[in-house]
Amino acid sequence: MALSIPSASARQWKYDVFLSFRGETRHGFVSHLYDELESTGRIKTFMNEEKLEVGKAISPNLLMAIEESRLAIVVLSPNYASSPWCLDELAKVLQSMEGRDRILPIFYHVDPSHVRHQLGSFAEAFTKHEENSRHSKEKLDQWRLALKNVADLSGWDTKNCRYFKFHHGLFQLSSKRSPLMILNQLDGPGMTSLRHVRKDDEITAIGVYGMGGVGKTTLVKHVSAQARELGLVNYVIRAVVGQIPELRNIQGTLADQLGLKFKKEETEIRRAARLLEGIMRGNKILIVLDNVWQRINLSRIGIPSYNELHGCNSKLILTSTRMNICYSMECQARIHLDTLSEEDSWNLFVEK
Repeated sequence: MALSIPSASARQWKYDVFLSFRGETRHGFVSHLYDELESTGRIKTFMNEEKLEVGKAISPNLLMAIEESRLAIVVLSPNYASSPWCLDELAKVLQSMEGRDRILPIFYHVDPSHVRHQLGSFAEAFTKHEENSRHSKEKLDQWRLALKNVADLSGWDTKNCRYFKFHHGLFQLSSKRSPLMILNQLDGPGMTSLRHVRKDDEITAIGVYGMGGVGKTTLVKHVSAQARELGLVNYVIRAVVGQIPELRNIQGTLADQLGLKFKKEETEIRRAARLLEGIMRGNKILIVLDNVWQRINLSRIGIPSYNELHGCNSKLILTSTRMNICYSMECQARIHLDTLSEEDSWNLFVEK
C-alpha cells in the first residue's frame, strides 16, 4: 500500500499514526504494533483506551484524533464489523484521509474479499445490525461503502504473507515488504532520482525497477501525486499491466481516467485510436504502467510514441522487477530501487 505523508509545512499533526481496531486485537497484535511504533521515540501513535458502551456514539475526542493524525492503520479483524463504533470510526477515517494515500489496511485473519463484499463474519455482523433496527438504512449503506473502499486500498494480508513476527517476546516489522519498510522508499535516493527526471523536459520515458516488494508502486504513486499538486502535470492515468497483459482492460482503465467511454462492440484497434487521440489532445499527462513483465507495444494500447508524448508535454513511467524491461522499452531514465535497511525504515513517518 501506498501511504504518503503530507508535509508538516502545510499542517502540524498531533499524531503520526491513528490505529483503528476491534477490541479482540487490543491485547495481542495491536498492542505489539503500538509498542513497536512508540518504541522509536519518534512516532506518536493514537490508540483509543475508552471502553465501549452499547449504543454509545463515537466520541468527539476520537473524531478529533482522526482529523489530527497524519495517517491511519486500520486493523480489520473478524469481528471488526460487529462494532458500530469501529464502522463509524472507519467512515470518518475515509472521509478525512481517502484519496491522499494515508490509509493502510491490515487484513488480520480475514479475507479482503470478505471485507469488500461483506461476506463471512462481516455478513453475520450486518445481519445483526439490520435485525436490531437501531441503525438506519442510510447508516448501513455508509458502513458498507466504507468497508468496500478500505478493502480496495492496497494493504497487507497477514494470512498470506508474514509481515510481522515475534522475536524474543518482542514484536518486529521484519519483512522487506512490511509497511514501514516500504514507506521508507518515499524518503530515499529512488525518490530523489525520480523527482529529478520528472522535471527533466528531455526525458519522456522513465523505468523504475527492483525486486518485488521494495516499494516501486508506492514511490511512483507518491511522485505522481506530487507532480499533480505542483502543476507539473494536469492528469495522472495509471494501469496495472501484469504478467499476462489484458489489452482491453488496460485500455479501459486508462480511458476511464481520461473521461473516455468505450462501447462494448469497439475493437481493440478502435479503442487504441480513440485513446491515442484523447492523450494527444490533452497536455501534460503522466501515464503510469505498473508491474510490466515483458516488452509491450504501446501503440496497441493507444499510447503515443515517446516523440509524440514529448510534443504534448507528457511522460510515461513504468515499473518492473526486471532491468532488461526498462532497456527493451527504451526508457531514457532507469531508476533502481534497492532493498531497505531496518535502520532507515522509519524515516517517512517522522519526516518534518
